[in-house]
Amino acid sequence: MDCLHSNGGTVATILAGIWRRFPPKLEIPAAKVASAAPLLLKSGAGALGWWRVRHLSPETLSFSLRRLYITYLRYAVQAAEYEAEIGNVFSALRSSGIEPILIKGWAIARVYPEAGLRPCGDIDLCVSPYAGREFVSGPRRLALVFRAFPSSEFGKARNTSARRRGPLTNSLPAYA
Repeated sequence: MDCLHSNGGTVATILAGIWRRFPPKLEIPAAKVASAAPLLLKSGAGALGWWRVRHLSPETLSFSLRRLYITYLRYAVQAAEYEAEIGNVFSALRSSGIEPILIKGWAIARVYPEAGLRPCGDIDLCVSPYAGREFVSGPRRLALVFRAFPSSEFGKARNTSARRRGPLTNSLPAYA
């Protein structure tokens, strides 16, 4: 348990300020970062760990730290693939007169200093509840899964009709 607690503190130190293009200088030895690498990798923060240690000299990089770099490269490739997929989905929806709004993970990903710093998941969009039904049943079907969010997830300021209908969201599974 002490090892987990110690590595947890190291992970917190590594991730402090990581969203900045130039995070604060890391003041812990590479060996300590390497001991926390498995936790970073398991939590999905391996690429963020690499972002923090990328300026270390190559001779100080252990196998564990190289795994962080490999994770970063994998996430960067996935991000490029997902960006292309988002473009395809937006084009298909817009060509059918539907204006989607990108939400959640992909909308937030834009604030990261680089695209490869977070793992890719599904692509969440909001569309008009009526447009979604027309698109799914129309001639240009995509592999989209629409689900309604309860109005409580969007706060109490919604009017009654919006609460009853609720917005629809699509989730594209990875590589669907």
